Amino acid sequence: MSTTVLIASQQNLPALQNGDLVDALAFSADDTLAALAAIKCQRPNVIAVEDLYAASSRGRALLARVEADPALQDCQVRIVTHVAESAAPLHMTGTRRAPRFPVVDGVQVRIDGNPAALVNLSVIGAQVISTTALKPNQRGKFAFIDEAEKTKPMPCSVAWASLEIVGGAVRYRAGVEFANPDTTAVQRLIDAKKADSIRV
Repeated sequence: MSTTVLIASQQNLPALQNGDLVDALAFSADDTLAALAAIKCQRPNVIAVEDLYAASSRGRALLARVEADPALQDCQVRIVTHVAESAAPLHMTGTRRAPRFPVVDGVQVRIDGNPAALVNLSVIGAQVISTTALKPNQRGKFAFIDEAEKTKPMPCSVAWASLEIVGGAVRYRAGVEFANPDTTAVQRLIDAKKADSIRV
């Protein structure tokens, strides 16, 4: 059975719950944690997100979590726009802006000079594991150690972060978004370091 999860501002939920979204599991933008829990449990075919929410820090963090989770790679993420005129159709567009690729073990990067292990990479962002604390909305510089002589550190921000305890040791898993990335250099590293060309 196909399922759809809809996340939108409370005032626009009723207007958005029509047409293809009439049977969607609906969540207010204030219920991000409940929405994420439902997405992980249901693994919906479609995740519909209101444009205003998608542009917010909460929305960006949720979308980054979805992009980074291999179990959700088959979910189709869409942006929905509320239109005031009832006769106007909903505008829906995809949001998975760039494919992410897992990288081979051992690829190291630096975030503000602190080392981190690279988990996966796209031309617009990355997932990393760091022993240095990383927090959502944290801004800094992202640098590829392997490319130190070819690539300048790129401005970045932490879209989401979670604390993990492995073998008694604390570490942080985070999704990082690049600002004005050197896409040529990033793509070169993807081509050189991706693991078995498996897309996530």
